Amino acid sequence: MKNGSQLVVFCSLLVSMTLAGCATTSSTTGKSEALQIAQAAGMKQLRDVSRDRYEEAIRQRPDMDLSNAINVVGVGTKVFNQQTGWSLGAETAALGVLAIFESLPTYVPEADNRLLIWMPQTLARDSEQAAVLMRDTLVSAMQKTLPDYEVKLSRRHFDGTGSGERNYLSIDGPSCTNCELYSLTFFNELTEPRVRTAPQFAGGQSAYVWGMSGTRNSALYGFPGENAGQSRLSPNDRLNILTRLSRELPAWVYLYVAPKEDQSGFPMILHQGRPMLFLDPDR
Repeated sequence: MKNGSQLVVFCSLLVSMTLAGCATTSSTTGKSEALQIAQAAGMKQLRDVSRDRYEEAIRQRPDMDLSNAINVVGVGTKVFNQQTGWSLGAETAALGVLAIFESLPTYVPEADNRLLIWMPQTLARDSEQAAVLMRDTLVSAMQKTLPDYEVKLSRRHFDGTGSGERNYLSIDGPSCTNCELYSLTFFNELTEPRVRTAPQFAGGQSAYVWGMSGTRNSALYGFPGENAGQSRLSPNDRLNILTRLSRELPAWVYLYVAPKEDQSGFPMILHQGRPMLFLDPDR
């Protein structure tokens, strides 16, 4: 099966799950569960769209390739907030959502996968211990996700002085050799979180929080993405790995999946294996 066809099947299944209630929305706030979580984490460039737009976009392009999937399901549904000053010209629309991101004058957090973290403060005595716990939690979750792979925490120099040391997860297995997963929660060194009150959906308690950008960035790079070493993973494989990873993460961690052409044509949030789309609950 071609990548585009695989993605259409996945999209159709996910929308069907959402309509059946597997990825619930909240009509009391007028926002989807996904949008509430994203906004609580500081993500401002996303909005909900109607179910009809998702379904229509998928039906219209049954044989779309991955770049068109991004355009049709991302730009076509207008899931991205367009009150930020960019133009949706013909050239931009043809290139898809990633082209929109590249046209923005500043970095857009919504362009990358990332962990949205509200760790209960009771789990660690201070921010440093919380950072260690978050690092070890991600390592353990990925090891459980890929039991047939060798997954370990590694560190290497990016230059000859030693000042360019980077931490990452080394991943080696049947479909990905010499692959690397980078988390900005421990990329250069342990990134200590802020202490904030978690939103009600995340418990409402005092929590260690990793933000959207700056020194508490929680972005994920590399595996299972297309440019993560010698990867032979299909888009469906990548989404499957991310879903399984989210299942192994604790309840206080949400996984935002960006609309990258090598994994999905639209954004979603995964929580302990449950997918949530940015679907308007009232339309």
